[in-house]
Amino acid sequence: LLTALLQASRLPMRWNQISFAYAAYFGEYLWWIEQQGPWAALTSYVGIHPPGYSLLFATMAGLGASPFAWHALSGLFSVAALPTLMAVARSGIPAQRLDGPVLAGLGLLVASSPHRIAYGLEINNYPLLVLMSCLQMLTFARMMDSPRSLRSRGLLAMSTAGLLWTHALGLALPAAQFVTLLVLPEGRQ
Repeated sequence: LLTALLQASRLPMRWNQISFAYAAYFGEYLWWIEQQGPWAALTSYVGIHPPGYSLLFATMAGLGASPFAWHALSGLFSVAALPTLMAVARSGIPAQRLDGPVLAGLGLLVASSPHRIAYGLEINNYPLLVLMSCLQMLTFARMMDSPRSLRSRGLLAMSTAGLLWTHALGLALPAAQFVTLLVLPEGRQ
């Protein structure tokens, strides 16, 4: 609730002419779709950005969504990342799980982070990147709970693909997890 209130308090300050400048960034993506056909929507990069967010943004723009809606959706991604992160902290290797006051402190720290509040309404894909990173970390933690489970491996594969389809920086997380699996004895199962 605190996360949502703090994020909503920034909405009037973010909904301005700069939103339209950000929206112009996706013109190249829309141009590729126009030139190459509808399948280009699934494969066209804008700069180094994979098509996940561009497709979402193009769909919203095509439906006539206002800049207010663009920011509000980013805010929802930002807010949804917090409970997902909290679920990550409660998952994974039992000796490393967080509970009680430490978990509450982590939640309060992230909810009130000036960085999260300031950038949680970006109409670029950073709030979606944070949410997808948290989802991928959650599936990784659950896979570590039951490493032989095909379901947990499948969910990890899907969340990793979604993360990589959202932002190029998403590659850092599975790369770090791969190194972790190589180094930690628990990861060698």
